[in-house]
Amino acid sequence: MKIYINKHCSDISLAKKFLIELNFGTDKNYCMEYSDNGKPNLVCDGKQAGFISISHSDGTLAMAFSDKPVGIDIESKDRKISVCPYIEDWTKIEAYCKYTGEGLSKKAVSMKLPEHLIKTFYSDEYVVSVCGEEEIDTIATLIDNRLAQ
Repeated sequence: MKIYINKHCSDISLAKKFLIELNFGTDKNYCMEYSDNGKPNLVCDGKQAGFISISHSDGTLAMAFSDKPVGIDIESKDRKISVCPYIEDWTKIEAYCKYTGEGLSKKAVSMKLPEHLIKTFYSDEYVVSVCGEEEIDTIATLIDNRLAQ
Protein backbone atom coordinates (compact mmCIF):
# COMPACT_ATOMS: atom_id res chain seq x y z
CA MET A 1 0.00 0.00 0.00
CA LYS A 2 1.25 3.45 -0.88
CA ILE A 3 0.16 6.65 0.83
CA TYR A 4 0.70 10.16 -0.48
CA ILE A 5 0.04 13.38 1.42
CA ASN A 6 0.02 16.40 -0.89
CA LYS A 7 0.15 19.60 1.15
CA HIS A 8 -1.02 23.01 0.03
CA CYS A 9 -2.61 21.76 -3.20
CA SER A 10 -3.51 24.60 -5.48
CA ASP A 11 -5.73 22.29 -7.56
CA ILE A 12 -7.08 19.07 -5.97
CA SER A 13 -8.17 17.55 -9.33
CA LEU A 14 -4.76 18.12 -10.86
CA ALA A 15 -3.09 16.70 -7.74
CA LYS A 16 -5.17 13.49 -7.99
CA LYS A 17 -4.11 13.06 -11.62
CA PHE A 18 -0.49 13.79 -10.71
CA LEU A 19 -0.49 11.18 -7.92
CA ILE A 20 -1.98 8.50 -10.18
CA GLU A 21 0.72 9.23 -12.78
CA LEU A 22 3.43 9.31 -10.08
CA ASN A 23 2.30 5.92 -8.79
CA PHE A 24 1.60 4.16 -12.12
CA GLY A 25 3.36 6.16 -14.84
CA THR A 26 1.89 7.77 -17.91
CA ASP A 27 2.25 4.88 -20.36
CA LYS A 28 -1.16 3.35 -19.52
CA ASN A 29 -4.64 4.80 -19.46
CA TYR A 30 -5.39 4.94 -15.69
CA CYS A 31 -8.38 6.85 -14.45
CA MET A 32 -10.80 6.99 -11.54
CA GLU A 33 -14.40 5.90 -11.75
CA TYR A 34 -16.88 6.30 -8.92
CA SER A 35 -19.40 3.76 -7.63
CA ASP A 36 -23.01 4.72 -6.89
CA ASN A 37 -22.08 5.49 -3.26
CA GLY A 38 -19.16 7.71 -4.32
CA LYS A 39 -16.29 5.26 -3.65
CA PRO A 40 -13.49 5.82 -6.19
CA ASN A 41 -12.11 2.88 -8.17
CA LEU A 42 -8.86 2.84 -10.08
CA VAL A 43 -9.47 1.66 -13.63
CA CYS A 44 -7.10 0.96 -16.54
CA ASP A 45 -8.51 0.30 -20.00
CA GLY A 46 -11.95 -0.37 -18.53
CA LYS A 47 -10.82 -2.93 -15.92
CA GLN A 48 -10.33 -2.66 -12.14
CA ALA A 49 -6.63 -1.87 -11.68
CA GLY A 50 -6.41 -1.55 -7.92
CA PHE A 51 -8.02 0.25 -5.04
CA ILE A 52 -7.79 3.90 -4.17
CA SER A 53 -9.06 6.12 -1.38
CA ILE A 54 -9.05 9.90 -1.25
CA SER A 55 -9.49 12.49 1.48
CA HIS A 56 -8.78 16.20 1.71
CA SER A 57 -8.77 18.81 4.44
CA ASP A 58 -7.87 22.50 4.29
CA GLY A 59 -6.08 22.25 0.93
CA THR A 60 -4.18 19.05 1.77
CA LEU A 61 -4.90 15.87 -0.18
CA ALA A 62 -4.33 12.31 1.08
CA MET A 63 -4.49 9.34 -1.28
CA ALA A 64 -3.92 5.64 -0.65
CA PHE A 65 -3.27 3.07 -3.39
CA SER A 66 -3.55 -0.66 -2.71
CA ASP A 67 -4.12 -4.04 -4.33
CA LYS A 68 -6.90 -4.62 -1.76
CA PRO A 69 -9.72 -2.38 -0.46
CA VAL A 70 -8.42 0.68 1.37
CA GLY A 71 -9.78 3.74 3.16
CA ILE A 72 -8.02 6.94 4.19
CA ASP A 73 -9.02 10.08 6.07
CA ILE A 74 -7.09 13.26 6.82
CA GLU A 75 -8.29 15.97 9.17
CA SER A 76 -6.81 19.13 10.60
CA LYS A 77 -5.75 18.54 14.22
CA ASP A 78 -7.85 21.46 15.43
CA ARG A 79 -11.08 20.41 13.68
CA LYS A 80 -13.97 19.79 16.08
CA ILE A 81 -16.48 17.04 15.32
CA SER A 82 -19.70 17.21 17.34
CA VAL A 83 -20.38 13.44 17.26
CA CYS A 84 -16.85 12.41 18.24
CA PRO A 85 -14.74 13.98 21.01
CA TYR A 86 -11.33 13.02 19.54
CA ILE A 87 -10.25 13.82 15.99
CA GLU A 88 -8.11 10.64 15.96
CA ASP A 89 -11.23 8.52 16.51
CA TRP A 90 -13.09 10.40 13.78
CA THR A 91 -10.33 9.74 11.21
CA LYS A 92 -10.44 6.03 12.10
CA ILE A 93 -14.21 5.92 11.62
CA GLU A 94 -14.03 7.70 8.26
CA ALA A 95 -11.14 5.53 7.03
CA TYR A 96 -13.04 2.37 8.00
CA CYS A 97 -16.24 3.54 6.30
CA LYS A 98 -14.28 4.29 3.12
CA TYR A 99 -12.60 0.88 3.37
CA THR A 100 -15.95 -0.93 3.54
CA GLY A 101 -17.57 1.37 0.99
CA GLU A 102 -20.67 1.71 3.15
CA GLY A 103 -20.31 5.40 3.88
CA LEU A 104 -20.90 7.22 7.14
CA SER A 105 -23.92 6.50 9.29
CA LYS A 106 -24.95 6.91 12.90
CA LYS A 107 -24.14 3.22 13.34
CA ALA A 108 -20.54 3.82 12.25
CA VAL A 109 -19.89 6.36 15.01
CA SER A 110 -20.74 3.84 17.75
CA MET A 111 -19.43 0.59 16.23
CA LYS A 112 -16.34 -1.31 17.35
CA LEU A 113 -13.66 -0.78 14.71
CA PRO A 114 -11.18 -3.46 13.59
CA GLU A 115 -8.14 -1.73 15.13
CA HIS A 116 -5.75 -4.31 13.58
CA LEU A 117 -6.60 -2.88 10.13
CA ILE A 118 -6.21 0.79 11.06
CA LYS A 119 -3.02 2.82 11.36
CA THR A 120 -2.97 6.46 12.45
CA PHE A 121 -0.23 9.01 11.74
CA TYR A 122 0.28 12.48 13.15
CA SER A 123 1.96 15.61 11.84
CA ASP A 124 2.09 19.11 13.28
CA GLU A 125 -1.08 20.02 11.39
CA TYR A 126 -2.96 16.81 10.55
CA VAL A 127 -4.14 13.41 11.70
CA VAL A 128 -4.28 10.68 9.03
CA SER A 129 -5.85 7.24 9.47
CA VAL A 130 -5.62 4.42 6.94
CA CYS A 131 -7.67 1.23 6.96
CA GLY A 132 -6.62 -1.75 4.88
CA GLU A 133 -5.29 -5.29 4.82
CA GLU A 134 -1.94 -4.56 3.18
CA GLU A 135 1.15 -3.29 4.95
CA ILE A 136 2.12 0.28 4.14
CA ASP A 137 5.31 0.31 2.08
CA THR A 138 5.42 3.97 1.06
CA ILE A 139 4.46 7.20 2.79
CA ALA A 140 5.42 10.22 0.72
CA THR A 141 4.79 13.87 1.50
CA LEU A 142 4.58 16.34 -1.33
CA ILE A 143 4.12 20.08 -1.36
CA ASP A 144 1.86 21.08 -4.25
CA ASN A 145 3.02 18.11 -6.36
CA ARG A 146 6.72 18.36 -5.44
CA LEU A 147 8.32 15.73 -3.22
CA ALA A 148 9.30 17.24 0.11
CA GLN A 149 12.90 16.75 1.15
